[in-house]
Amino acid sequence: MNVRYLSVISLGKILGKSKKPRDILERIPADIDKRDRSLLTEIVYGVIRYRDYLDWIIRHFLKNPSNLSQHTINNLRTSIYQIKYMRIPEWAVVNEAVNTEKLLKGKPGLVNAVLRNFLRHKDNIVPSEDNKLEYISIT
Repeated sequence: MNVRYLSVISLGKILGKSKKPRDILERIPADIDKRDRSLLTEIVYGVIRYRDYLDWIIRHFLKNPSNLSQHTINNLRTSIYQIKYMRIPEWAVVNEAVNTEKLLKGKPGLVNAVLRNFLRHKDNIVPSEDNKLEYISIT
């Protein structure tokens, strides 16, 4: 079972339908490996914790992210979270994100382009402390 796919689907239920993370994660099939379950939990809770910051980053690469499906947005969120906060190789994150987007019948080309662009510019995307309200809200 694809952990990234499950994280995107789980986030859709949590963020889109106001379900509790614990309730959704408890419904994950029991035959999932313990390490995969831990990875899934880390990704889901991490995206929830940093959602505003991840969305702020995504807006740097998409003019109108609200036109995308919730699954595609969650796929981008999970991928950027993994790149920024986890020790997963960048190439693996991008590859899994594109494969997940194919499973979701979404926009794999767009996901690939956004993530590659993010990788090129990730060190330059830093919130400005000039706008105190925005800085505090996303950091």
